[in-house]
Amino acid sequence: MIIDKDIFTELVLFEISGRIRESEKAELHQIIAEDQEAYDLYRELYLQYAADVQEKINEKLPAAELWKTIHDRRTKRQLKRMLAGTFICSIIALIFPVSTSHHKAVLIGDPHGENYVQLKTASGKVVNLNTSQGQLKIDNFVFKNINNTFSYSSNNTKVQFISISTPAGQNFSLLLQDGTSIQLNSLTTIQFPSSFTGAGREVFIQGEAYFKVAKNEQHPFLVHLPTSTIQVLGTEFNVNTYEEENSSVSLVAGAVKVTVDEQSTVLQPGFQTRFNHAKIIATAPFVGDDVLSWRQGTYLFNAATLQEIATLIHRVYGITVKVEYGTQPPKVFTGSMDRSKPVENFLAGLRFAKYMDYSFDKDSILTITQYK
Repeated sequence: MIIDKDIFTELVLFEISGRIRESEKAELHQIIAEDQEAYDLYRELYLQYAADVQEKINEKLPAAELWKTIHDRRTKRQLKRMLAGTFICSIIALIFPVSTSHHKAVLIGDPHGENYVQLKTASGKVVNLNTSQGQLKIDNFVFKNINNTFSYSSNNTKVQFISISTPAGQNFSLLLQDGTSIQLNSLTTIQFPSSFTGAGREVFIQGEAYFKVAKNEQHPFLVHLPTSTIQVLGTEFNVNTYEEENSSVSLVAGAVKVTVDEQSTVLQPGFQTRFNHAKIIATAPFVGDDVLSWRQGTYLFNAATLQEIATLIHRVYGITVKVEYGTQPPKVFTGSMDRSKPVENFLAGLRFAKYMDYSFDKDSILTITQYK
């Protein structure tokens, strides 16, 4: 195509929504006339969205409703790859600004913080797993770190706890001694024993991770979260404790029992339970693409504030972000972020939609400012 697909798609959706400028419309139709690929994409987008988007706009429904319409259509037509990027959040932010309370400038992330995957042994030794590749011998352990996947073995009969922490902007995978595989999202810490010798298999985690637990009915698997415990036999599930007052467990296969204080619930596949430090809030079906998309590098958000978007930028790209709100009430919006694309692509989409402006200083700190 003679124009970037994301920018072209934004123009088409702006036209569908009736928010396109005359100069942009002229540019769009000139591209369509000159580029067959652009014309085909133009027709496809109109077929997918014109009726539904216009209907939702006419009804003046909130951003979340429009997002649901677009998301459902995308899922049915398998357009996820084509839609990944900035344009969904841009169009919704433009059409459906929602006011919330004012906030002062906020700095998210530490520009001087650690930026590597960290292994810490029981003896206190710290290893940079970004630079330490292959086979490592430490404290009677043999660690293998190959292609961002960690495994280990030991002849030591004494059980010791090991921890792995991921920084902002990086994911990591590990294989426990019992065959359980775990994929860690960024800003996540897991503690696990060097061997499972007792009646149960127990690990501790804070952040987000996807578990594929090796089945062993004689030795139940326990995942301790900051505010709850998950008991499983053999299953696949996602845990998210980034927000302790709104944590979640999403079950893909098998069965798990989630316990918060003295309250428990048993999940079936396809269901998610949300909870805080004191109680289980709700249990309901979940959409796998929404909850698990981070494993493929796509991050979805719904009715997010500018500070929440800044937090996500920090977590996905490892960038320190400063948020400045200006004098206008903050807005919330819905969309997606694709880790495989530069953060500038995402930011450019928000700037194009007149939602916010951004800049990087000499220390690579990103400042995002909401438009007045």
